[in-house]
Amino acid sequence: MRRFYKFKHFLSFLGIILVSSCYFKYRENPIKIGPGARLPEFNVTLTDGTTISNSDLCDKTALIVFFNTNCKDCQTELPVINELYQKHNDKCVFLAISRAETKESVSDFWKKYNLQLPVSPQNDSRIYKLFVELGIPHIIISKNGIVQTVFNSYLNSVQPTSVDMEDAILHN
Repeated sequence: MRRFYKFKHFLSFLGIILVSSCYFKYRENPIKIGPGARLPEFNVTLTDGTTISNSDLCDKTALIVFFNTNCKDCQTELPVINELYQKHNDKCVFLAISRAETKESVSDFWKKYNLQLPVSPQNDSRIYKLFVELGIPHIIISKNGIVQTVFNSYLNSVQPTSVDMEDAILHN
């Protein structure tokens, strides 16, 4: 019986170490791609039926924003990004991609905030995880498909301002 308790404690200790190592791995670098990285291969379908892939963005400046409608930062940032979209959609491709949400919840959110920003609802986190493990990144890429700027409020504890994002859009 005593062996059983020792074994049980050993397994508990081992479990704590494994969970901790995963946590610290993601805390150190939750972003899978950063400035200088090539845009990962992906394709998404927008609510209007249009399909967009990484190759469609290679000759343009693009702002890709990941969001979740329950995220308070997203509720603040998406209307600001929508204003940037209205102002600069001739200079930049804007793409909002949900993280594990139904098409209905995204549609309701878009109506509530009167957003025109192109959006692709995703039922899972597959596309999101190509870019990042934690946080809500806003990724700006250059005309050659290389990531130029990553805004991630999880890492910086600060939301990017519209001036920061506009500057990144205009200088790519």
